[in-house]
Amino acid sequence: MSPTNKLGEGQYATVWRASFSIAHSKHFPQETSGFPAALKLLHADAGSLASGRNEADMLSRLSSAPHVLSLYGAFGLEPAALSGPGIRIEARPSPVAAIAGPPARLGLLLELCPGGSLDAALRRTPALGTRANVHRWARQLASALVALRTAGIVHHDIKPHNVLLTGGMDVRLADFGNAAPLSGPALTD
Repeated sequence: MSPTNKLGEGQYATVWRASFSIAHSKHFPQETSGFPAALKLLHADAGSLASGRNEADMLSRLSSAPHVLSLYGAFGLEPAALSGPGIRIEARPSPVAAIAGPPARLGLLLELCPGGSLDAALRRTPALGTRANVHRWARQLASALVALRTAGIVHHDIKPHNVLLTGGMDVRLADFGNAAPLSGPALTD
């Protein structure tokens, strides 16, 4: 891993630009090689691993939700499974429930959003904050929130830092480490 591939770091994980190759998965019915992604490597402590498992579970429940970051796979990683200068995954994706016991590291292979966080993008380029963009992003974020409500999930940390921009300038709601199922009866229309 090289510092130029590092996308960000938070309390529970470091996120790296990655590419991966897989033979088959729900998202990729044919063999895929060198597909761009983000690899979220959870820190090797119990709290980080719990957050990562929770995030993988929540994102799995939201796999068809619009404007929610896509989870391609969760991996128990040994240090030897990583190589540089980029990161190459040498394991096959598996459901997070199949990761038995504490892995040396937990990795989440996620949709790459090259625009970075909405917060950073607007600080870097204030001209992006046009009325048209803000209205479009608000509609997209609202559709993500409707999907969360329908799935019975509360995000618990919605802020511009956790809203990512795709290459096409669409938003993706991210960082589901603190998300939780709604408690009590589900809301109805």
